[in-house]
Amino acid sequence: MNHLKALDFGKWKGPEFCGVRIPTLEETIDLIRSKSPGMRLLVELKDDHEECTRKVLDVLRDCKVTGDCLILSFHSRQLKLVRELEPGIPLQGFPHRYLKVSCPELYDFVDKVCIWNHEVTAAEVEEFHRRGIEVDIYPVDDELQLEKVIDSGADSITTNAAHTVIPLLQERGLR
Repeated sequence: MNHLKALDFGKWKGPEFCGVRIPTLEETIDLIRSKSPGMRLLVELKDDHEECTRKVLDVLRDCKVTGDCLILSFHSRQLKLVRELEPGIPLQGFPHRYLKVSCPELYDFVDKVCIWNHEVTAAEVEEFHRRGIEVDIYPVDDELQLEKVIDSGADSITTNAAHTVIPLLQERGLR
């Protein structure tokens, strides 16, 4: 950790970012809570290692945010471990076709799945809804993508362009 904290994480972006350091998960949670109290956190498990998942859960417990987060991962084994260790944390996985390691029981323990915007269909969203699983669409970064998603019946979207998408949602009376 000390090695990572010593790295200049910002200089690749531009001279004005020189000296910016990589924040820890704790620091990130503290910053988000100070700026937007009550905001739900989306925590992605990028690694397929039990030790990493356990450490992330320890941080979430220590920061007292297990009730204010959703955990997302392509690694079904890690989502299953989270379900066993912290059954109250909502889990977001991905349809089987996106996974490197198959997990037949995945749809028995996830609360939400994420589908790419260019693949989503109303029929697939409806099928997940029949199973009691919500659907998130990613990425939704412009008006054309938003129209397709609205028509699909998805429950939520993830965007890289909030400055573009939020006004479009507001125009339609959506949040």
